[in-house]
This record gives sequence, C-alpha cells and structure tokens, in this order.
Amino acid sequence: MGIMRRDLLGGAAGVLSAGLLGTYTSRASAADDIKIGALCELSGPASTLGSQQALGIQMCVEEINKAGGLLGGRKVSLIIEDTESKVATGLAKAKKLVERDGVQALTGVVFSAISVGVQEYVNTQAKIPFINSGSSSPAISQPPACGRYVFQCQPSARAYAMAAQYAAQKRGRKWFFIADDFPWGRDSVKLMKDAIGQDGAMEVVGEEFAPLGTSNYAPFITKVLAAKPDVVGMVVFGTGYSRVLRQMQQMGLKSHKHHYFWSQVDAIAAGDAAVGMTAAETYTFENPQNPRALKFAQDFERAQKAWPDPVAARGYTGMELLLLAMKAANSTNPEAVVKALEQIDHKDSLLGRLKFRECDHVAETPMLIVEGKESAKYKIYPEYVQHVARPDALALPCGQTGCEARMKA
Repeated sequence: MGIMRRDLLGGAAGVLSAGLLGTYTSRASAADDIKIGALCELSGPASTLGSQQALGIQMCVEEINKAGGLLGGRKVSLIIEDTESKVATGLAKAKKLVERDGVQALTGVVFSAISVGVQEYVNTQAKIPFINSGSSSPAISQPPACGRYVFQCQPSARAYAMAAQYAAQKRGRKWFFIADDFPWGRDSVKLMKDAIGQDGAMEVVGEEFAPLGTSNYAPFITKVLAAKPDVVGMVVFGTGYSRVLRQMQQMGLKSHKHHYFWSQVDAIAAGDAAVGMTAAETYTFENPQNPRALKFAQDFERAQKAWPDPVAARGYTGMELLLLAMKAANSTNPEAVVKALEQIDHKDSLLGRLKFRECDHVAETPMLIVEGKESAKYKIYPEYVQHVARPDALALPCGQTGCEARMKA
C-alpha cells in the first residue's frame, strides 16, 4: 500500500480507529515512489478530527495505488505523523518529513496555530507544496503564514460564518455566543456577527469564551438561560463540542443552537442533543448537487464501519488535489506542481467545484447549511438544507490580502 507510520506513539492508539492502525505498514518505500507527508492531530484535543483527516488522506492514496499509481505507475508512499495537537511538535514533524524522509509534498493539519508555523517553514525553507486540508482560520491565509507553496483547501472561516445569516433569519436575531478562548474561537464569533450584520440588525445578549478542554459548561449555560436568546452561536472544538451540547440539553435550554461547523464524530458523541442544530459545512453525505459525496460516504463506511466526518472528506480532497496537480504537471517538481495547483479547476471534488484564489491560495468552494437529524441509517447526521448564497461575502478582496507579493516569492 505504500503507507508508513514511524514511531507510532502509544497515546495515539486511544484515538485512532482499528481500521487506521491496521493499515500502517513497515514496507520501505521504493526509490521511485512519490513520497507525501501528512501532519495529523492523532492525539491531544484535536484528535477526534485529526484521526478522521488521516483516514480520508489514506483512503485517497489507497485508491490511486490500486488504480496503478501515478506518473507512469509510480506508487504513492504516505507517511503520517502525529502533531500531538502541539505547535512545536507539528513543526518538528514537518521538518522530519521534509529533511529526513524526503517527502515531495505535505498535507493535513487541523489546528490553525500549528498551520501557521508549518506554513512559514514551508514557504521560507522547505519550498515544497503544502495543501492545508483542515484549518480555516483567516490567519493562515494572511501574512506571515501565506505564501507561494501553501494552499488552503479548507475554505476560510469567513465563508463558514455566512451560514449564521440563515439561523438569524429563521430563528431570530437575539444571540448569545459560547466559544473556545483562543484566536480561532474569538475570530469566528466576530465573523458570525459580521455576517449577520450584513443582513440586518442583531442583538448580542452575551458571549462567553471557555478554555479549550473545558469539561463543565454549566456556568456559561446558566448565563445563557438567564439571557433567553433566540439562538446560541457556538464555536467549540474537540471534546467540548459534544460536552456543551449534552449539558445544554440536560439544563433544559430551548434556544436554537447554531454551530460554526459540523463534526460528525462529536455530534455522534452528543447524541440527540445535536438534533435540530444548524451549522455551516463544505461536505455532507447527501448533497443534491454532488452525487460523488454519497459514494465517498458509502465507501468510507464500508471500510471503517462509521460514517465520515467532513474533515475526512477534506483530507481526501487535499490529497486528491496534490495528485491531480502532479498528474497535470507530469512531474513532482515543486515549482511545476505549484503552477498546476494555481491553475486547477476541480469541477467534481467531494466539496463541489474547487479552485484556488490567485492572490492567497484559499479555496473557493460551495458552502452548505446543514441541520442535525436522526435516522436509522446514519444515527445522527448533517442533513442538507441549502447552499449559502454568497460564501465569499466576507472574503478580503484580492489586492488587499497582503499575500500578493508572497505568491511570487
């Protein structure tokens, strides 16, 4: 299969599925293999998402190798490294993949703080293509993180925020926010306010920022209950995602819940507490405009005995884009692959039509609004509601990103 994982930490075993662990092999890569490194949060706070991302990346590699490989039959060797959800570890693992393993491209990463450090290294030292397939913070597509060799196939948080307009229109304009207390959480709350504000006045009756990894949200929920908002806007990551939903249900909260993004893994953990919640998303199983999305979900479920998290689809997409660019360039040469990525127009990605903006290499893709539903087939799942009409409404115009000169470096 051409998939390697060196020095697998014992701590990762607790968060990886048996399917993922079982596919790592000790096979040494052949001299003509195409080596690609994946940085994934397999342990730590982001592990529920990082392990899904790794499965999606791996699935894409297995498919291309089964189909005969790339560039005249060369196999793709995938080396997955655990960032441990830590900035320093993520950067160290990126350097190891490039300088010791000799990978020809990188992909992965969920935590935006890890992305920033890795991207600066890639743009200034490694100078190989890196497709970020899991981070959405605007910080990763702005200086100093943006650059010629980095591409963001996860749309910016600016696009995710636009789904809040739907919740405000349908459920009310009196909002209370609960978010993680780090830059992505605070930035995302501001962007949701900006999105709703574009569509009319809103009333913010409270906002609380909880430390990442909070186990008891009761003090925050008590304030929500007292404020009686129409909608609770949430930007909560990792295990906190399911905890806050369950605790809201236990405390009798009746306000509508709108989350910044849908996590299938964490929604399943929340159970029926996630039913009725709306969210923004780039991928869902049954997207009426994208039949390929359901086939991916079915293939994933057959292999893993669980339905995929959207981050698995984005992991798959990031790897697919790298391979398509190498095929178009007929080469693994970094400059040739970068040029191919800049010109790519993938009309049939799992996320819908996808291409990168020239000025900052951020993906332009459709953005969906989904609602938590329950069924015998999927258990808890994100049902398609509609497409966001203008996902780019908060995007910085080209010419104002500060990245333009870096695209030519």
